[in-house]
Amino acid sequence: METQAISTSPVLTNEMPRAELRRGGKDAPVTTVPHLVQLDGLRAFSVAGVLVFHFLPAVANVLQLGPIAVRLFFVLSGFLITMILLRCKELLEEGGQGVWYTLRQFYTRRFLRIFPAFYLALGLAWALDVRAVRNALAWHASYLSNVYFALCGKWDSATSHLWSLSVEEQFYLFFPLVILLVPRKYLLKTLAGMALVGPLFRLAGALGGSNLLYPFILPFGCLDTLGAGALLALSFETGAGHRLARAGSTVGGPLLTTVVVFDYVGLASVFVSVMLDVAVALVSLWLIVRAAEGFGGLAGRVLEWRPVVYVGTISYGIYLYHLFVRAVLPRAYVEALPEWGGLGPFVIWTACSVAFAAMSWEFFERPLNGLKRFFPYKRAARDERPAPAACASPVDNTL
Repeated sequence: METQAISTSPVLTNEMPRAELRRGGKDAPVTTVPHLVQLDGLRAFSVAGVLVFHFLPAVANVLQLGPIAVRLFFVLSGFLITMILLRCKELLEEGGQGVWYTLRQFYTRRFLRIFPAFYLALGLAWALDVRAVRNALAWHASYLSNVYFALCGKWDSATSHLWSLSVEEQFYLFFPLVILLVPRKYLLKTLAGMALVGPLFRLAGALGGSNLLYPFILPFGCLDTLGAGALLALSFETGAGHRLARAGSTVGGPLLTTVVVFDYVGLASVFVSVMLDVAVALVSLWLIVRAAEGFGGLAGRVLEWRPVVYVGTISYGIYLYHLFVRAVLPRAYVEALPEWGGLGPFVIWTACSVAFAAMSWEFFERPLNGLKRFFPYKRAARDERPAPAACASPVDNTL
């Protein structure tokens, strides 16, 4: 499996009250969106893994940091988006608003969070003559980067990270319809079936094709990680979330260790290709629940440390810009600077990525994100005043 250029999409929803996990799900209104700080901390460490993977690959490949970060983000995305959609489903069941109104609000909020920064990044890369962008601009602009790479059977290094954003967007096209339209009594079987598609699709691709890229970057091959997050969200409706998370850590921990060891020594490539996603998905269930409820001790303090939380907050921008930064600041220029023990290019590229992402967040993304207050999920009754700004989190890292 080609892993060198696999990246991640750290743009995930942080719109669920911590208390909702503890009581199992249904009480909090969908317009209540407290911020779960430690999930931003998880996001920060995941995007750090992406930076190491791309900027220090000799170190990252030993531990599969990049692929692991990808899968963690997919599980987190499936979990948090499903929590929101389940609350929206409750609003439909209560009456007072229809499916199309709810979908319109959902897609508008996703548009405000994702599209402006994405097209800003593409536009800047095009203006700065990043060849990988110019050569396939239509594919990337239409969120078909993963299809483009699958057809080519290879990566373009400066745009390889866009595949996972394409997967997320393709997932969001159909998944809200699944949650909102499938009756509750069939949701568990539907989501479980969806999760099973992922490893089966990868297995079929690994055994039956010469193109080893497409089974892992088309949306079908990612449905187990996205679906695992969705199943975790649904499990809190029945109070089974903690049991699922504990089972995930019990099985996933040894499985992930086995996969990483097998990959390192070059054994059982098909097993590694198929089971890495499954192993990370299982471990991620436990990580997400623990972080959402709040780690204690040193882990909790680190995840809630303000600089770490801020990196998690701007992680979408870091993700979007980091390979474009490397393309614009070629290694020859960077290596002219002090090496700092061989870490010079890594430090420069990382610092520039974080700085540019911070500017993008403060001056572009956050003001646009604030417009979500005009698109609350719950439709106000005719005799109610418009929903206040508090109904939309100003720090919603949603994809």
